[in-house]
Amino acid sequence: MKRNIWNLTPVILVLVIVMLMQTAYIAVLDWRYAIVAAAVSLAALVFVFIRLRMLNKDIRKYIYSLADDLRQEGSDILSSFAMPILVTHATGEIIWYNEAFRTHVLHGRDAYGEHYGFIIGTETEDILQSNRRADVEYDNKSYSVYQSDSERDDRHTKILYFFDETNLKQTAKRYGESRPVVMLITIDNLDDVTKEWKNSERAVISGEIDNLVESLAQDSDALLTKLSSDRYLLVMEERMLDDMRRDKFKILETVKGLTVEGHAGGLSLSIGAGCGSTLKECDLNARQALDMVLGRGGDQAAIKVKNEYKFFGSASKTVERRTKVRARIVASAVKELILSSDNVLIMGHGYADLDALGAAVGLWRAVVELEKTGKIVMTRAKSLALPLLERMEQHGITDAVIEPEQALHMITKRTLLIVVDSHIAELLDSPEVFKKCSTVVVIDHHRRTVDYINNAVIFYHEPYSSSTCELVTEMLQYMGEHFVGSLESEALMSGIMLDTRNFVLRTGVRTFEAAAFLRSRGADPVEVKRLFSGSMDLYMTRSQIVSSAEIIGGCAIATTDSKDGNIRIVAAQAADELLSISGVDASFVIMHINDIVNISARSFGKINVQLIMEKLGGGGHMTMAAAQLKDTTLFEAKRMLIDAINDYNESIA
Repeated sequence: MKRNIWNLTPVILVLVIVMLMQTAYIAVLDWRYAIVAAAVSLAALVFVFIRLRMLNKDIRKYIYSLADDLRQEGSDILSSFAMPILVTHATGEIIWYNEAFRTHVLHGRDAYGEHYGFIIGTETEDILQSNRRADVEYDNKSYSVYQSDSERDDRHTKILYFFDETNLKQTAKRYGESRPVVMLITIDNLDDVTKEWKNSERAVISGEIDNLVESLAQDSDALLTKLSSDRYLLVMEERMLDDMRRDKFKILETVKGLTVEGHAGGLSLSIGAGCGSTLKECDLNARQALDMVLGRGGDQAAIKVKNEYKFFGSASKTVERRTKVRARIVASAVKELILSSDNVLIMGHGYADLDALGAAVGLWRAVVELEKTGKIVMTRAKSLALPLLERMEQHGITDAVIEPEQALHMITKRTLLIVVDSHIAELLDSPEVFKKCSTVVVIDHHRRTVDYINNAVIFYHEPYSSSTCELVTEMLQYMGEHFVGSLESEALMSGIMLDTRNFVLRTGVRTFEAAAFLRSRGADPVEVKRLFSGSMDLYMTRSQIVSSAEIIGGCAIATTDSKDGNIRIVAAQAADELLSISGVDASFVIMHINDIVNISARSFGKINVQLIMEKLGGGGHMTMAAAQLKDTTLFEAKRMLIDAINDYNESIA
């Protein structure tokens, strides 16, 4: 500080010379004015000299006072300490630093009197003040800064200790980037797509995929092994996985674009990548990630780190990839479980629709035919399938459906719980019933989510199926065709028609085979259609929702504040109807139910509404999904939905 003050001497000399030259010039013009100018200049110089001496005295006094303060902290040690140390006023003004700080942090320049914010930063300053520690990045170096306070004679100073951790953090970063990653890649539908191709054509398409995977391995400096004709194993470093993540796994789109002369291609990949501290952990995570991708319909990449999944891709329609062999095996296993149980409870998701109740009715009939006690657990007040329930009662079936409270009293150690049309415990009609049952079977067709039921004895999950009713219909054919009567056929048919929107969406050969079987067992299409009919009031409410829709980027978004008890059904019907409007690829209806904002989403497949709903904490299928938002308004929910749609469009751009 003292040196800086006396560095002003050259400036004073220059001013003196300028004043002398000015006085000489005035003397040439008029010696009388020159005397006055000389007197004024001399007085000014005397004043400046006196003020400088006083300022120097004050500075010395302050420095000595500061030295006394620092002595209490060990100033001699601080001055010679190899660690950079900075002392500031309470206001942040720099008043002292040791030579190590000047050399290593400031690179030889002086910063006395400046605010230390140019090093610390405003946000970091707040963190440092509250935690007494903060990470600081300055001049391409990383520091851990610790703060201690000193207070004497009402003077508050802050002492900052700078620990240079640049090498340590760079080493940690390199270690993180070099950690192992195991990646499994499988071709979703090679046999299905190429079964009618010539051997030479199959070889060409397989060779092209091999080249793409080999190129991916080469670019990522990975170890590649081909496990089978449609499965690959890659081992790489985590930094290479980050590059793939930034590119959004371009290989997914590249493979879908492959064609062979005379054939359109249509192949897709599923990728599961696992990270961990050991190769064994990486391999386990990679397998679980791949299982998750396949459970979501394939054509996607998933990365699993610990218990978290991150998904990429999957904007296309899933390809049917299942065989009747599994349906027969599952049917046999479920039959054995029913026969060995004390009783059977069948439960779907909350606000059960025709697919959930229809599947439950089909399985309930099988349980009864196997001479076991079976009940369907459903909260009647929340059911969206009351027409089917009323039709059951018209046929004299009045005791098949019970409330969750009644079911809790029936549960024993050998009670079998069959969960239909859902694989998430929190979404079930009664999570309490689920928790109390020790033996659980899951039958569902929705794309798998991270929080799926993972303790089921049988997890029959087919995202390629149109509906849970289709899965149950196939199972019943192997458990006993005579189990299915006209009522059960119509119940199962209604679920298929609901989820396929009258055989328009997600229908495959197996869907029509199931429908044909149900028709042969007495399903009347006219009676099934009656289950979808509603009142005039519901029709008017649906029309109001449709007329209020706003079209944004090919998506129709409608909101309703209707308090109608059947608003869930009406909203779903309105979402379906909005798809009939030209230029609408997806529809969303936002409603308020019991202080929770619900969003019902539909599409024809061009837009994956499941991915959009997942951004809002929901899920479902590519063409049918939903989400629930707590502590929000309809306006806020609409804004969040628009942001999710925009994020989705950017992700597939």
